[in-house]
Amino acid sequence: MLSMLRSFSLAGSRDQRSGLSLLGFAALGPGLYTWFATSVLIPLGDDDYLFVSENFGTFASFTLLAALLVFGTHGIVRNVASRTGVVSPSFFSVADVAWARPLYCFFAGSLLPFGNFLPWLADVMPVLSYVVLDLRWWWISLVAFWLLVGIDRRLNGVMRTLISRVVAGSSVSVRRYALGASIGTIAVAWVVLGTPHLRFGSAVHGDEPRYLLYCESLYQGLGFEISGLQPAIEVINNKHRIWRNFRLLTTKLPDELRQLATDAATWLAEPSRRFNRAREVPTNILIGKDGGVYMKHQPGLSFLMLPAYVIDRQVGGVTVGYEFPLRIWAVNAFFLVAYVALVLLILSFLRRLGYTRPVAFVATLAVTLTLPVAAFPFQFYPEVIAGILVCLVAGYVCRPWKSAASSFLIGALAGYLPWLHVRFMGVALVLAVTAGITLRRDARRLCGFAFGFAMVLACLSLYVYGITGSVVPTALWYADDAGAVLTLTGAIRGSWAYLLDRDWGVLAYAPVFLLALPGFASCQRRAAWLCVLLPAALIVPAAGHTLHAAGTTPGRLITAVVPLAAVPLAEMLARYGSRRPMQVGFGLLFMLSLHNAFAYNFYHQKHHGLLVDRSFSGWKMNLLFPEGSMFPWDVSVTNGLLLTAWVVVLILSATVPAIMSGFRPGRPGISFLGSVGRVGRQLRVGVVGAGAGSLVGATMFVLLGTAVSGVTNSWSHHRFRASPQTAALKAAAVLKEIEHCAVCLSTRQGEIGTSKVYEMLDDLGVPPRRLCGAAVIRLQASNGQFVSARHRRILADSEEAGSSERLKIVDPNGGCIESGDVVFLQTATGFYLRPSGEERWRINANGNRTGPWERFIISARGGGVVRRRDTISLQTPTGNYVAAELGGGAPLYANRTQAGPWEYFALTALD
Repeated sequence: MLSMLRSFSLAGSRDQRSGLSLLGFAALGPGLYTWFATSVLIPLGDDDYLFVSENFGTFASFTLLAALLVFGTHGIVRNVASRTGVVSPSFFSVADVAWARPLYCFFAGSLLPFGNFLPWLADVMPVLSYVVLDLRWWWISLVAFWLLVGIDRRLNGVMRTLISRVVAGSSVSVRRYALGASIGTIAVAWVVLGTPHLRFGSAVHGDEPRYLLYCESLYQGLGFEISGLQPAIEVINNKHRIWRNFRLLTTKLPDELRQLATDAATWLAEPSRRFNRAREVPTNILIGKDGGVYMKHQPGLSFLMLPAYVIDRQVGGVTVGYEFPLRIWAVNAFFLVAYVALVLLILSFLRRLGYTRPVAFVATLAVTLTLPVAAFPFQFYPEVIAGILVCLVAGYVCRPWKSAASSFLIGALAGYLPWLHVRFMGVALVLAVTAGITLRRDARRLCGFAFGFAMVLACLSLYVYGITGSVVPTALWYADDAGAVLTLTGAIRGSWAYLLDRDWGVLAYAPVFLLALPGFASCQRRAAWLCVLLPAALIVPAAGHTLHAAGTTPGRLITAVVPLAAVPLAEMLARYGSRRPMQVGFGLLFMLSLHNAFAYNFYHQKHHGLLVDRSFSGWKMNLLFPEGSMFPWDVSVTNGLLLTAWVVVLILSATVPAIMSGFRPGRPGISFLGSVGRVGRQLRVGVVGAGAGSLVGATMFVLLGTAVSGVTNSWSHHRFRASPQTAALKAAAVLKEIEHCAVCLSTRQGEIGTSKVYEMLDDLGVPPRRLCGAAVIRLQASNGQFVSARHRRILADSEEAGSSERLKIVDPNGGCIESGDVVFLQTATGFYLRPSGEERWRINANGNRTGPWERFIISARGGGVVRRRDTISLQTPTGNYVAAELGGGAPLYANRTQAGPWEYFALTALD
């Protein structure tokens, strides 16, 4: 090392001095960014930002540490290169330090955000702030990967060679199972770690209780008629009576068959007669033709959930007055396993179509880690199960198995789709017709498929007939002359809205699917037709019914066919994946889709289906799409034109490749992206590697996003931004540690001092007196009356605050209490509040210790940290809200599924 330094000092060439300077700047970049990251840059409102920095000593320390790491890494790289026989350039020459160039990106990450403090520039900064700040963990990962590629290039591909040897040295079976195991592990880690509010939770919402009610009804041996359903705790010894369902079936089936024969004869004589004799009552409940009480939704999902539900019913525990087990971990595990099975089936489907392992691996990840698929591992809906059936049957149709038994099984699976929900009827019919065309020359397998399909579908018709008197599978949804569930206008308008709507469209949340559209032109013909017809068969009826699906996850009703986008996406990757424009475009869109999926799952609560985030910029990819896509012109003319532009883009993306492939019969699959690739190769003069291409792609994205936001005036949205109070708390925490900020900036006031920062925070009530430790509090109902603990009774009827109105709030995690924390509430006499099932979940003070039923989830109305004077709500572990009946003057009950005025309490800390 000494000799090399001596040679450098003697030669002192300009190239070596340039290389040393470049390496020094490469070390300065991470040091500057680390100092910037430990400081605080926050939005205090829609038009003001605040920067509070650490001191300059911290900056010097970080820069010195970064310099040691960079120069030490360079020494190690050069030493390894010399040992492996690589011809090394001159020490500290530009070629010698070229591997460190990706570290220059940290300068942009440190300096560009300060554009928010230029009044004339701040208004148009959200898109750039989104890329630089909100996506920082993604681009830092890309920089790290780019850095490894540069080091590997400096070592003449030593790392790539080593990885290739390891992969080539493993057996075929090991590589096959390693691929499935790795993708399954990634999928599980992604959804489990990224869904803190939903994972293994017991709260149900929307239609989820209906499927659980079927499970409970079958558990009690009542069949499908729910009028005699008892509370779970009243079932003798908590034993199941599933066997009674079979006895009911054998008793009722002969009578139903006789009635069916009579009605069939009547229909032959009088075809116009109405046979649907069911009557609809509110909340999707039907009065059957024989007087029983039934649910509209089919029990297909409940049949599959039942074993897991039985486990939860046996070991999950029940309580008085509650419908379901206290813990439904086995049901959660069932849906998680189903999600993993879907991931593996998509991978297997792509492999059966002939795509290579890397292409199938990447395409599967792109489809299953993004929305809407990744939102359903912990939601009790039939979407994932339907996706599994669609992938199984579609894979068979494209590559049929030889045995007739397998054909029968696949036909039965296709026929089971309408059992999950009536909206899958069109998908089942498309699969059946396609299978008939595929198997038309093999009568044995065709009969097996048809028999399996018809048998399961006939069972559904018989089930529907037992309730309504009609054998039409959709009769449950047209009871009592209820009118059309589907509308033609809704189907037309909702179809493009399912793709392009800002709040509910699939492409707005997962723009990576845009790259799947050109792939239809070059897919295998049968797979291409399936990937077109199956989504159409589901999107049209779903759009004719509803777009927002009662405010649940965007795209929920069409999630079952979304995985089919993996096929054209894999085709694009297989044909153009080696081209730089495709790599950059796919990487950028995949990153944006993953970011949306993570933000959605991380903050998603079942009662709120829209995307929310706590970002800095308040901008999301969604703002590039039109708002209210079913009535876009009612929003604004610009919004309508934006929808028109997107529709044109989709049409061109899907049709131009097919047209161009027709002009080149000798080169199938050549599309406009091929031309883009050729233009890209010409434009890459002087552009080195994928890293530089990514910077160019990011720049183009910022320019495009800024232009669209400028035209539509959609620069940000409050749902995507942290609240000013929560953001200001971060500044207060930093100021508390450093006492005086080295650099303090405000958009509206320029450079300011520490005292001015405190004044700005005080205007927002920050730093507030935060609620910390085991604080003593009082709670007031919406009418102003205090919550009082009298002996063990809890009421909200006290006009004055005394000792009985004091409650001790305990956070088991310690520290200050934040929204979403689990807390315990203790009376002055030492007893803990808990819900009791004896009187409709009335709140009392019967808890002698802190246990599962003494827990409450506290939430501040504005989110963030709970302050010593705040408005809060309380939830039990089951997800029910605590309410002061009549707004006060009555007991407290935990029987609300949503928070309204009676479910909010004014909190006041006393010490």
